[in-house]
Amino acid sequence: ACEQALADPHVKAGDRVSVERRLARLWKPPLRWGSPPVELKVLRAAAEARIAGRPHDLIARGSRQRFFGYDDQLCSVEELALQFYGRTDGWKGVHCEGSLFCTLFGLLFLDILFDDSVPYVFQTPFQDAPLDLTTEGFMLVRRDAILARLAEIREVENTERLLREAFKHKGCAVRGIQWDRFSE
Repeated sequence: ACEQALADPHVKAGDRVSVERRLARLWKPPLRWGSPPVELKVLRAAAEARIAGRPHDLIARGSRQRFFGYDDQLCSVEELALQFYGRTDGWKGVHCEGSLFCTLFGLLFLDILFDDSVPYVFQTPFQDAPLDLTTEGFMLVRRDAILARLAEIREVENTERLLREAFKHKGCAVRGIQWDRFSE
């Protein structure tokens, strides 16, 4: 069934990733040995890094494991990883579970998201996104506007202007935007 789904041209994007993951799991021992009969195009082996942390011995029931960070302060596994990459590669980062990218997308494409010239995507004034946002149709219908916006974003001055314009709508319910996490 997985092979048939991957051969189907209508299976796209996130669904394809899910099917490939399932197929890869089915071909692991003890069910089967070897490689799946079809090439997995989406999934690739990620580079592996091992980070050694000193766990804190006391774990309260229902809480997460804590570690002693490189600064000898208690921290989460995400904070430990940020400290590790900061020391070894000089990286700076923030643990945000993808909310930064969702928020930037929402802010920079706010007017395109809420373009009411696209028919049937807004059924009530209380929607936080168009109904087609998570479908391929979203890009197909708004292709020209999205490509024009991407070209516009390449210029830093335009990005700053777009963000200022988006912050005029601060507080409005927009899927993906967490207004309280970011300031103008």
